[in-house]
Amino acid sequence: MDKQKLANGMMWISMSIFFIFTAAMTLYIADSKDNLFLKGLGIFFILCLFFFAYKGLKTTLDAFFDNEK
Repeated sequence: MDKQKLANGMMWISMSIFFIFTAAMTLYIADSKDNLFLKGLGIFFILCLFFFAYKGLKTTLDAFFDNEK
């Protein structure tokens, strides 16, 4: 198990958790104020969320199952 890859994976996952709350709050405010810019920003945050979650899960799984030494 590569501890450096595991730490990097957890960092990416923590960023995705940040974007879960940021996207939800942004979309809620955009919907209540009917603001198109904030809706676009919320969708961008959702895309960031999926990117960081994918990268984090891939890095974490590579830390456990990668056979390179």
